Amino acid sequence: MRHELEIVYGLHPVLEMLRSGRHIGRLYLALHKFNHQEDDEIRFLARQQRVSVVAVRKDELSRIAGTTKHQGVAAMVFP
Repeated sequence: MRHELEIVYGLHPVLEMLRSGRHIGRLYLALHKFNHQEDDEIRFLARQQRVSVVAVRKDELSRIAGTTKHQGVAAMVFP
């Protein structure tokens, strides 16, 4: 059986996924947010859960998230 990954985007939804312990396949951060202090918790939780974090251009993140309203962060989450 094949499971499709769900894309979750936005600061608070992604934080909630990380806090809940849902299995995240990959986390995407926009390059302009990658070293931003407000995203320290996201990076900390991702490291703690051994989630791969990828820095991408804003336009690439918009393509991945399917919207420009991603707030600089998106995650591929297992169902």
